[in-house]
Amino acid sequence: MIDQKQQKSYCPYAFKGLAIEPDSSIKPCCRYDTSKDSDIPNTHSLNTPVDALDSNLFSNIRSKMERGQTIQGCWKCYKEEERIGKSMRTNALGQFKKYGNKEFDIGLEFLELMVGRQCNLKCRTCGPYLSTSWDEDLKKSVEIKKLFFGSKTFDRFDKMVASPSTNKSILTFTKDECEQLKEIKITGGEPFLQDDLIVFLDNLVNWDFAKNIRIEIFTNCSFFPKEKYRSMLKSFRKVIIRLSLDAIGTKAEYIRKKSDWNKTLKVATFWKEYAKENKHIKIAISHTISILNILHYKEFISWAIDLFGHTFLIDVNPVHSPKYLCPYNFSDKVKQTLHNSLDQQQIELEKKYSTLRCEKYVYMYIKKLQNYLKTTNTLASHDALQQFKQVNKSLDDVRNESSWKVVLPELAEILDE
Repeated sequence: MIDQKQQKSYCPYAFKGLAIEPDSSIKPCCRYDTSKDSDIPNTHSLNTPVDALDSNLFSNIRSKMERGQTIQGCWKCYKEEERIGKSMRTNALGQFKKYGNKEFDIGLEFLELMVGRQCNLKCRTCGPYLSTSWDEDLKKSVEIKKLFFGSKTFDRFDKMVASPSTNKSILTFTKDECEQLKEIKITGGEPFLQDDLIVFLDNLVNWDFAKNIRIEIFTNCSFFPKEKYRSMLKSFRKVIIRLSLDAIGTKAEYIRKKSDWNKTLKVATFWKEYAKENKHIKIAISHTISILNILHYKEFISWAIDLFGHTFLIDVNPVHSPKYLCPYNFSDKVKQTLHNSLDQQQIELEKKYSTLRCEKYVYMYIKKLQNYLKTTNTLASHDALQQFKQVNKSLDDVRNESSWKVVLPELAEILDE
């Protein structure tokens, strides 16, 4: 077995996983940073996506892991382990250990499908690479286009818009390639908008593999899924429906543009009742923390506990990019104010929810966020502040929205000091 104290670079995703991005490129997991790699496998250049496990990229990563060397593309997990003691990598170590397989065996057991760019929302913590709804903003504003694609050329944007918005490689998996699958993670875009995904999941049901597979689907909770999805999910061994929610009320509608909070409430309630009726299906929340909502953690957690009870699952995911949304890139004075706010939010949550069952929402994650604030700055604080104001003003203008200062007055007070 891997000694985690001695071997701090090994990750099972490099041996047993594939993450297929909307542009059909393949990497070990969603968090792996390919910006420094030149040999990224792509489904268009492979006979089958599974061939990526034998590519130079995967082979080089595994070779370094076997020697205990750090991997440049894994920096996000290393940074989180340094600051908060856990990461997607450490979670994967426990996740795969339960299957009893040898660490260095190679075979497709985990599949992460980023099923395409098609999405009905355009969230401020996201971008055009993962949402077709962003295209309308970039077409209206050269400044916003520069933000994502640079100032010299927009060829990448034109190519992206002209490419299919759905990931057709989903349809190429064969029965033999899926036989060992144990875990599937599905993100988007918005997965429940993808008809190709219905075909893939239906294949797993017909091949009689669904009963062996744990499936995790991320959804923005903005609409009711098709009946076909509702019935099909009942065939899988275990299902986690992860609701991507970052705030409530007008703040939610601002951060996740095109969402309607009243509709979101109805859809969240639907999933709550759906899980009650199907005991192998669990509801979880994926909560992205940025400078936009870190002051309102208490408000969001209170809403979630009141709706779902004390036993819902949650992942609190601090952003590392875009850099102007990372709280740790702001001044020490701002970070200390945010730290103090988290202390106060913890006190108020503990008063409202004294039960130990709420401890992880109240104490553990607040401490995680406070450690996150200690991350070394990657931008000068002045640059982060100027970028934040410039980008959000541009988005406010092109979207014809109220100023971020109106929607987030508490944040405006801190940043304008």
